[in-house]
Amino acid sequence: MRSLDTRKKIHLLGLNKPWSPGWDFFYLDKILTNLDFSTSSSKFAFNSNVYLHDKFSLRKSFYHLLNNNVYFDYFHGNPSISPEFENIFNFIVKSQKKYTKIRVTNDKIYEIFVKHGLQNKIKKIYLGVDNEIFNEVTNTEKSILKNKLNIPEDYIVIGSFQKDGIGWNEGLEPKLIKGPDIFIETIKLINKTNLKIFVLLLGPARGFVKKELLKLNVKFINFYENDYFNLKKYYNILDFYLICSREEGGPKALLESMACKVPVISTPVGQAVELIKNKENGIVVKNFSPNLLAENSIELIENEPLQKKIKSNAKQTALENDHLKQKLLWKDFFGD
Repeated sequence: MRSLDTRKKIHLLGLNKPWSPGWDFFYLDKILTNLDFSTSSSKFAFNSNVYLHDKFSLRKSFYHLLNNNVYFDYFHGNPSISPEFENIFNFIVKSQKKYTKIRVTNDKIYEIFVKHGLQNKIKKIYLGVDNEIFNEVTNTEKSILKNKLNIPEDYIVIGSFQKDGIGWNEGLEPKLIKGPDIFIETIKLINKTNLKIFVLLLGPARGFVKKELLKLNVKFINFYENDYFNLKKYYNILDFYLICSREEGGPKALLESMACKVPVISTPVGQAVELIKNKENGIVVKNFSPNLLAENSIELIENEPLQKKIKSNAKQTALENDHLKQKLLWKDFFGD
């Protein structure tokens, strides 16, 4: 494996892509620029370094034939959990000459690559957070935004900011890996307690969840916030953030919530398992049971001291995992 020549560009092919993938590359660009590396969004690369848009791009990639180092992310896609990733995972294992290194974000994915002999091809770097952008705002600012969105002050606001429908249209067919069915069952159980709850949905393709919330007669609002830097204000009006996925790379919302002092309740996935100390800086349940998620949600709502403890500790976790604290990890990723 060749070491990185900092005079050569790193071609970031995911720059300017929509939604979450584009944000990942935005921050990678920021970190590399801070390290004095030269970056580009150009697809034309020779004798250089290419960071692919996603893992699926490897199938059609010929960059290795042009004397390039090739890199890509593999956030989630454990074939034993999500069989739809079996083909791409096997292709990656069999095509090691096509790439230089893979960035993973959690131990579960790291371990399955190690089992297939790729320990020299992978490096774990968490999905970090920008604490300059994601932080707590004043209570006045929170009230103003709630009023703007017609969210009653006496309602518990539950957040879910992700894409959990198949495709980029309405999203009526659920993307089960993201657990929209678990989310709905959890909301149904919380709603049965007669607590006043309001669900704030951000992101595209939320059709399945919206349809089911209407059936439950649960108040909600959904829109696609295209400006990443606006997300902070929406996190700030949440009472807690609910992660119901069956598999995750991060998710990114974990540390973003923590940075805004928003408690997170999560299934045992991705970075949540590694970063959450249960009932200290967040809540992570033992399995994918809506009953457990609902029970812990209700406990959090009713336990103000627990809320305060989690908020304070969560912010510290976010500070420890700031993007700019990952600089040496990225330097090592490209340089060894």
